Amino acid sequence: ALGPEDPTSRVLKERRIFRDRRPRLFRCGVLSERIVFASYSQGCTLGWYATPRWGMNITGDLTMPQSLSNILIHLIWSTRDRHPWLEPCIRDKTHAFLAGAVRQCDCEAYQVGGPADHVHLAVRLARTTSVADLVKETKAASSKWLKTQGPQFNRFSWQLGYGAFSIGISQKESLIVYINNQEEHHRTRSFQDEYRDFLKKYGIACDERYVWD
Repeated sequence: ALGPEDPTSRVLKERRIFRDRRPRLFRCGVLSERIVFASYSQGCTLGWYATPRWGMNITGDLTMPQSLSNILIHLIWSTRDRHPWLEPCIRDKTHAFLAGAVRQCDCEAYQVGGPADHVHLAVRLARTTSVADLVKETKAASSKWLKTQGPQFNRFSWQLGYGAFSIGISQKESLIVYINNQEEHHRTRSFQDEYRDFLKKYGIACDERYVWD
């Protein structure tokens, strides 16, 4: 026979109370390390679990917690000293490689483009990836790859810094168009002027002695 202090006896007792449907009855707690129970009046079912765990509801179903994000970033960085390394013969391949490197970091590259001396990337940042880590990994992989594309790229390197600017989902398409029109855009404007405009637009103060590496 089950003793009065046995956890299963208490569960059965709660079931009887539930069947009586006594008004405003609610109880939820831990009877032992291995049984959780709860009961409501007016038709709610009783449930218990082999091992109490957060994220489980009173009917014994396991619910999976979710952490969701949609963080869109406009990244900009130049070649070292803004040297025009990215001539048309290698530019499209470089942009494609950068997009692949971004995806290797579990992020999404919506568009990559730019003229000979710098790049723009429209990316969706993965929930568990920081901007700094994404840029570091993408720069390192692409720099290493470019140096294998011919002896003329042996001294290639990106600048050490970068710009990262947040955008809203409604701005994504316009940013993609902006990146696609980079070559035309820079027929009359330098990279420095463009970058200054972004810093001003986003209210970012800087010391230009340490920006143009």
